Amino acid sequence: MDLQLIGKEIRTFFNGLSKTISLVQGLPAEILEHPETHQPTIVTEDQTTQSRVSQSFDLIVLSVGLEPSDTLEKTAKILNLTPNSWGFFNTDTALVPQDVIIAGCAAGPKDILSSQQEGRIAAQKVLEELGMDTGAKSPVAVFGEGLEADRAAQALASKGYPAYLFGKGASLSESSPVTLLKGSRLISVNGAAGRFALRYESAGRTRQMECSAIVAAAQPMESPTAIKGPAHKVLSLGEFEQVLENTPDTCPENAAILLDYSGPEHKAPARLALTLALQARAAGRTISLIMNQMLVHGALGQRLYDEARRKGIDFFRYETRNDLQIEESGAGFRIKLKEATLPAILLDLSFNALVLPKSLAPAKEFADLAGLLRQPLDKEGFLQWANTRHRPTQSLRKNIFLPGLAMTTQTRMT
Repeated sequence: MDLQLIGKEIRTFFNGLSKTISLVQGLPAEILEHPETHQPTIVTEDQTTQSRVSQSFDLIVLSVGLEPSDTLEKTAKILNLTPNSWGFFNTDTALVPQDVIIAGCAAGPKDILSSQQEGRIAAQKVLEELGMDTGAKSPVAVFGEGLEADRAAQALASKGYPAYLFGKGASLSESSPVTLLKGSRLISVNGAAGRFALRYESAGRTRQMECSAIVAAAQPMESPTAIKGPAHKVLSLGEFEQVLENTPDTCPENAAILLDYSGPEHKAPARLALTLALQARAAGRTISLIMNQMLVHGALGQRLYDEARRKGIDFFRYETRNDLQIEESGAGFRIKLKEATLPAILLDLSFNALVLPKSLAPAKEFADLAGLLRQPLDKEGFLQWANTRHRPTQSLRKNIFLPGLAMTTQTRMT
């Protein structure tokens, strides 16, 4: 019905599959039995001819959603917890006492590896709450020149880890507990988990240090997205966010947010687009989202998407950017769109403003870190192929972590 891809590795996988596998959009009402062959038969709609067609198969596989177990419901009653309408504990409407920690599928549908990671985090929280996490913390090195690296180093320091930042530390104050190694040049990284040996050059001298873990928080390059058409009244997501936060009265009356225009969108901008669309709609503005595929981000992504539809936000889908023709009009923009679900109709849409996420590209820093850390780059040039066995932040080497936009899938970028 709506194909919602949840990671860059899934998007690439899908793009390859779509060339050899028939993907039929629709919601089958029922599965019938063919009167002669007795095969299971599905009735769908042919988008080209706008007619109903039936197809018979040897096997039909059903993909069902994950629901809360009876055990979770019983546990909630014992602990006096109140789940949300889905039966999970991942929204503000779920009431959880401060001394109860939610992890794994109690917080919503999860895969096994994500549940394992949340279980470890929950155990660490318990140790901290009980005052049992009093052991000496080993040093951690953070590599990165941007805000993501600053945040990672600050978070580590707040947990009691000696944090060493090989980067600018532009957002850190002088009172920060993070040790800044500005202007240092990394020479080599050797060793293994628990005892990495770093050689670096600082103030003209070669120095060494040991650390137990490494966080590679590389920062991608941002650039405005170029469009085939006028650049007048084009806002970035960040600029649109500033308008809504600082001068909401100046928010355009009728705006379109265009995703996937310069390539497959990342989850964070897609989530931010939904969030900002809801804010603009709450301010009485008319908002449309135009995209190739609507990504969902995190446990609340589906709720944001559902809420956006309920609040009257329009969604339009296109197959390729050639299906879009953007022209300037007196009041703003005019977009002629061949809508993917209505291929026989050419839509003619008018907007006061157009909002485009900035394009992301890997900086030289990504290749440099990949060489130092002996990490692969994906097809886009970002660190690590983000496969399902090493998400969300683990690398191929133990105790080397790749947070946020080092893998382009985790952290918000405006």
